[in-house]
Amino acid sequence: MHVYIDESGILTPGQGDYFIVTAYAVDDTAVASRCLKLIRQNLKKQYKKNGELKYNNSSPEIRKKILSCIAKHDFQVYYCAYEKTNLTRSQLRVKGEIFSTLVLKICEDCGEIDAVYIDKFLKKSQEAEFTSYFTDFLPEDVICYVDSQRCPGIQVADFLSGTLNRMYNYPDKADADVCYAIIKQNVIKVR
Repeated sequence: MHVYIDESGILTPGQGDYFIVTAYAVDDTAVASRCLKLIRQNLKKQYKKNGELKYNNSSPEIRKKILSCIAKHDFQVYYCAYEKTNLTRSQLRVKGEIFSTLVLKICEDCGEIDAVYIDKFLKKSQEAEFTSYFTDFLPEDVICYVDSQRCPGIQVADFLSGTLNRMYNYPDKADADVCYAIIKQNVIKVR
């Protein structure tokens, strides 16, 4: 099992009431590449130039196409919806706890995890500290920090996280229900 984790929103007040962390869990790592490549072939030049597709920079039509392509394959979406409050602990610690809770649940449900790919949001000096949140149940070498532009699995996790963020924080937006309906049968709420 390969797990790609991305977050949507911010931990501090503003931009909605929830901070969302989403894990795209899949055995076939090529699914994300194939789907993104297929969708890219029919996009306008402005999307083709950018090496990365992002939920927030995509039209509702592109979002639906990507989610529909992924939904044709075997995968699970695990997520945590963290209700924002005034933080009394560091953001790094809160994120570490949320991410590790998510990955622990995936381990319990799926068994062995081959790799966990985390969108590179940390400074290099913080990666070891963040990895320590997982070492009680995973070997250190399973945790990988990757550039989302070069990792299709993280790009898919971004679309899944954006979809869930929209459902929690902006349910009145036009495509919130439509996008969620595409992935709903594969979604598992962890917290």
